[in-house]
Amino acid sequence: MSAKLNPSDDNRLLRHWYSEHYSSLVTFLRARFGAGPPEPEDIAQRTFNKLIQRSDLNEVANPKAFLWRIAHNLTVSEHRAAAAARRGVESLAATTAIDDGYLLVPERVLEAEEQMKAAVEVLERMSVRRRDILLMVRVDGLKIREVAARLGITPPAVSKHLAKATTELYASLVTYPENDK
Repeated sequence: MSAKLNPSDDNRLLRHWYSEHYSSLVTFLRARFGAGPPEPEDIAQRTFNKLIQRSDLNEVANPKAFLWRIAHNLTVSEHRAAAAARRGVESLAATTAIDDGYLLVPERVLEAEEQMKAAVEVLERMSVRRRDILLMVRVDGLKIREVAARLGITPPAVSKHLAKATTELYASLVTYPENDK
């Protein structure tokens, strides 16, 4: 084991390796893995960034092989991460797919907007107390007991308001013209 060089020697060694190997490392990455993603230049830069974190550069016997191995490992890791991300997106799409096999189409977006308008109209016609109770329970996630305590009414009264509000909303969506098909 050789003696540790001082930091300025590490910096000189790193600059030397960069000037000597950067271009050929990019060429190697492009030939081995293609133009990206990840881009060969980014991987080469990350390779040298990894070297900055090391404290034993003077002990590296074959700098070129060392650089190539780091770059190869980084690229393989990036490809694995990208594949895992793709699988995650595909899995999410599969679990959220609608019965007929597609997620969003303009007709569905329009239908959802119209249903939202209908729901807002029902909420606007609702008494303030009933609307507040609905929002506190369904949106804010409060328990019926908590809503009753806040409003100074009994839990059964909160339940009654909540049931009526939910029924009114549901009825507006079920009787919505698009749902009569």
